[in-house]
Amino acid sequence: MVSAILGLALATAPLLDTNAAPPLVSADEAAFRALYRQLVEINTTLSAGTCTEAAEAMQARLIAAGIPKADTQILTPPNRPK
Repeated sequence: MVSAILGLALATAPLLDTNAAPPLVSADEAAFRALYRQLVEINTTLSAGTCTEAAEAMQARLIAAGIPKADTQILTPPNRPK
């Protein structure tokens, strides 16, 4: 048992190297991660969240990317504004 734990510790030690350089990511991947992070951090749960906020965030990104605001529209049912 002790040898199994020691073997596991030795095998995973390189993964815990705090001095290792972070992996390089492309600008596209970094942009995607930022977009994904933004969406994940918006509470869209049925009980307390709002999908409308997520839609507005994505609309803002589309407009910032050059899509005319007139070409975007967020539709929300009157009885479920969130």
